[in-house]
Amino acid sequence: MNEPLQRIPPASEEQVLSWYQLFARECGDPQIRDALLQALGKGKPKGRDGEKPFAAFERKLRGYQRMEQQWRLYYRKQALHYGAAWLQLLPVQWELKEETGPAAAPAQAPRRRGLGRL
Repeated sequence: MNEPLQRIPPASEEQVLSWYQLFARECGDPQIRDALLQALGKGKPKGRDGEKPFAAFERKLRGYQRMEQQWRLYYRKQALHYGAAWLQLLPVQWELKEETGPAAAPAQAPRRRGLGRL
């Protein structure tokens, strides 16, 4: 008999906050590290300006494009590990395959260039 499908339970807010904090603490640039940690409010429910720490963190990252890209990759990996740990608890066999190379990258629209003066 088929059992209903189970969904991966969401990570707790504390777990997600620990991902944010760890990334910020391991940031190589001290200026960015301090800004991110300040945005997180050192783990308090709200950031320095009464703002939720996740939103403040994301806003700070917008000013550092390369670091923001690194954060997105780091966050995806943490979520993937979280899901894999959950799958370990189930009596199923599974395999994770990660594609790399051009086929795995999302297609990007070509950039438009101005025609300049005619």
